[in-house]
Amino acid sequence: MNRHFLVNFFCLLALAGTAASAAELDGTLKKIADSGQITVGHRDGAVPFSYYDDNQRPIGYAMDICNAVVAAVKARVHK
Repeated sequence: MNRHFLVNFFCLLALAGTAASAAELDGTLKKIADSGQITVGHRDGAVPFSYYDDNQRPIGYAMDICNAVVAAVKARVHK
């Protein structure tokens, strides 16, 4: 996997877990709330972790984890 992706992924995990106790959003969560966008990266040929299905949509274990992190961040940002 791309090292940059892994660093961002674990930063998001840390923020999702620790930011729940903070009253105000700051850092990456504030940036996500202000822009309304979350950027997720993946490798396209790392079966079974991430690859493209027949409709050229990324799927796999890594995408499942990314979707769970995005859902947790959305829940935190939209409180």
